[in-house]
Amino acid sequence: MSNQTTTPPSIVSALAAALPELESAKKNKANPAFKSKYADLAAVIEALEPIRKHGLWYLQRAIENADGAQIETIYIHTSGETLSAGTTFMPATKKDAQGFGSALSYCRRYGLQTAFGLATEDDDGNAAVKASQRTQSDAEPAKREASHSALKTAYRQFVHEANGCGDADELNAYLATPDAIKVVREIKAKLPHIWDGSNWPESQPRPDEWEPLADFITRRQRECAQATANYMTA
Repeated sequence: MSNQTTTPPSIVSALAAALPELESAKKNKANPAFKSKYADLAAVIEALEPIRKHGLWYLQRAIENADGAQIETIYIHTSGETLSAGTTFMPATKKDAQGFGSALSYCRRYGLQTAFGLATEDDDGNAAVKASQRTQSDAEPAKREASHSALKTAYRQFVHEANGCGDADELNAYLATPDAIKVVREIKAKLPHIWDGSNWPESQPRPDEWEPLADFITRRQRECAQATANYMTA
């Protein structure tokens, strides 16, 4: 008879088994007038269903903050173990119920995406992202390519997050974050051709389906304002 005992699974081992099984959250909400889609909180929660079979789930604890929504996301395991995945903060652009509600929804969604490494299907941001995905010409110095690569990654993330906002308060809350402000400031200073199309490098063909970042932000503000107006009059 073997004297070996079975070690009960830990929360870390359960996470290691569960996380690779997760897929992107599907963009399930749309603004019909503008054909803009985004993944809402429900879609993100649905994408987490596979972790249940590993004895995992989560809880999100609200932390009081007068400036917006702050959430701590915590992994929970059937063994009784818990593990914090950190906190997420989102400023409320309007200090009223709607403003705080939008900030809380975004904060919960973004906290879960970060904790579980979830992406969202990016089917409506392709036109804006294509420009940043093109590589620099072989004739350009390798040093310049390296110096801009981090900014281009941040730019792609900016477009992705802005496309994921479903109403005006949520978009404005994101645009007010330090990361978003930094991306816009650096794009203007270092990559003006991406910001407004000016001074486009001769060595790079301009993509047919391309939108300057300045125009993209204006369009998303208009779309989200319309979505908010539709919600308020529904």
